Amino acid sequence: MQQMQRVQFTPYSQTNWVISNPSLERLVSDFEALSNTDEAFFALTSSWSFLRGMPTGKETSKGDYEIKMKMADMKPFIDLIKSKITGEPEKSSIRVENLFPKMLRLTQKAETTTFDTNLKDSNGVFPERMVSVDLNLHRSRDGTFYWTFTVIPG
Repeated sequence: MQQMQRVQFTPYSQTNWVISNPSLERLVSDFEALSNTDEAFFALTSSWSFLRGMPTGKETSKGDYEIKMKMADMKPFIDLIKSKITGEPEKSSIRVENLFPKMLRLTQKAETTTFDTNLKDSNGVFPERMVSVDLNLHRSRDGTFYWTFTVIPG
């Protein structure tokens, strides 16, 4: 029976995130109204699902993790949305620290928990427990937007 499995993923979604012009305008409006307020934040949620052979009746193991970021952190995205279309691809990014756990344990209750290790790497350093990413908002030549992310090595 396999005890460990490495999962590799790509930074591209299998579905498209489409947002209408009125929704973009509302996002910009909300940002402008709330970005100077220290209490204003937005939430990012990572979710995952693993399918396995056992235990019977609990073959799917799911989990999620939510982080909150200050509304002001969205400024690079708002600047891109508000800028004029140049006819060239454009991108803006924000760093999202600790977006999801680096290692997960699939429990017998069909849940996932963070897998913590006390083992040091070859340099004598404990491995990072969470994964940080750069979240990228791209604007295509035609003005449509799409998201990608880049994992920060660590």
